[in-house]
Amino acid sequence: MARRAKPQFNRDLRRFSSWQVDQVFLRRDGGRIQANVWFVSSENEVRNERFFVPHTDPVEAVAWLGDVVAAKGKIGTAFDVRLRWASDEQFQTKLEDDQTLEDVFIDAFETALEDVRSRMR
Repeated sequence: MARRAKPQFNRDLRRFSSWQVDQVFLRRDGGRIQANVWFVSSENEVRNERFFVPHTDPVEAVAWLGDVVAAKGKIGTAFDVRLRWASDEQFQTKLEDDQTLEDVFIDAFETALEDVRSRMR
């Protein structure tokens, strides 16, 4: 019996040398914050992952998310990240950009990435 090839979109993030964080979508779900993070590779491959953040405060949640995303693997930058809040309305989804939380995410990501790089040396 022949083996089936795995689909291309299920490749691990660590297989490529250059990934970047493209967008982060935040949503309040019950009493906590849920985040969908979109990654783009240097080969224009897109992947997303969902995170359930253990904090209810948005600043702490985004800082935690930046740490976790930086520690994931070969994600090189989050400089051009776009962070948005998603709010459900009855018939449409509304997205709002949050520049303050983008800055918190980038700072936490860069700090954690420096720690990862220093451990690899």
